[in-house]
Amino acid sequence: MTEKEQKELKEEKEPKEAKEKKEPAEKKEPEEPKEPEEKKEPKAKPLDRMTAKELREVALGLEGIVGVHAMNKSELLAAVKKAKGVVDEKKRQTSVDVRTIKGKIRELRSQKESMKEAGDKKRMKILRRRINRLKKKTRRVALAG
Repeated sequence: MTEKEQKELKEEKEPKEAKEKKEPAEKKEPEEPKEPEEKKEPKAKPLDRMTAKELREVALGLEGIVGVHAMNKSELLAAVKKAKGVVDEKKRQTSVDVRTIKGKIRELRSQKESMKEAGDKKRMKILRRRINRLKKKTRRVALAG
């Protein structure tokens, strides 16, 4: 090993702090004293969009909420809204229920299978489209409710 290679190995092994000490003080910019950072509050976003972790932090800061760590997201959301006095918007009442729609889908699937055995492709296509529409409807109902 040459001397040059030995120096390179030593430089790699030395911690960064030692390297900084070797550099002249002129190159370093004087550091401003840092103020102690306060605990950061969660970003100002709607309560519904917050994660359970963020809701816990908010709930810990409010008075009158007990058992925060044992609550799930929906319980936390309700407790925080109650403590802050936020009135929940009434959601649109839907006349359809996901369970009834899924029941219809099951019926249509059984009809589709019977049409498949009978070889009626036109009727199968119609049933497939109906099933598809009902599945989309369940997704919309789930989002609304």
